[in-house]
Amino acid sequence: MVALGLGIDAEHHRVRRQRARTEAEHRATAGLISRAGGTPDDALRVLENYWEKIGGFGVIVMLAHDWADWEATKRSYELFARYVLPRFEERNAWRSQSMDWMRANREAFSAKRKTAQVHAVERHFAEEEWKKDFEAAK
Repeated sequence: MVALGLGIDAEHHRVRRQRARTEAEHRATAGLISRAGGTPDDALRVLENYWEKIGGFGVIVMLAHDWADWEATKRSYELFARYVLPRFEERNAWRSQSMDWMRANREAFSAKRKTAQVHAVERHFAEEEWKKDFEAAK
């Protein structure tokens, strides 16, 4: 297997901090890169243990240093895709639902963002105008 980097979103960082009972435990769970060598079962054990410790994660990133034989690396990827990833597909349902909701509400969010930008620019120029008038009145 190749090294696995576990990316965690902000919510999971918050959950991890809340669950860390000691500084030592916090340091143990803060390591975002975990080495899982061996069989698909070994990789599953590492990832499921990590999942239980922090309450989930958003993405699995596989890091390769190109030190291993290319054919062995491809075989590792194939085993990972066939036996490990399917165990995490359903656990990602909340993320898929969230993305669907964001896409469905994209126009409303975009309109609010644009309105906020316009207001921020108008406030800035109004403050600049006030400063100019204040200085002129001195």
